[in-house]
Amino acid sequence: MPTTILRDGALINISAISADSAWTDIFTSGQDLTTGPMIDWIMFVPGSANDKMVIKKKTAAGPIGFRALCLTTDEKIVYFHGARFPFIIDFSDCTLNAGHMVIIQLWPREV
Repeated sequence: MPTTILRDGALINISAISADSAWTDIFTSGQDLTTGPMIDWIMFVPGSANDKMVIKKKTAAGPIGFRALCLTTDEKIVYFHGARFPFIIDFSDCTLNAGHMVIIQLWPREV
């Protein structure tokens, strides 16, 4: 099943992740495609215990900007406070079960 990406204003939901997902899959026009979007926060909702999410900067070889290992089904959140973060979910570094989701809240000025 392909990755599902839903965007409504400042809120982005990415679920059923089955391959790398980059911010350029979501922002195709009207954005500065060299610096990335301004992010308020990123939340990972695991599908089950021991799910792991790894989000890197710019490329799958870039530095890690978000990493969460969920030993339970509790979500993990990281605040970016409006920093520009050209993200890519590195699928090969993740451990994901059915029901997982990444929720990204954009900085209000980005909407």
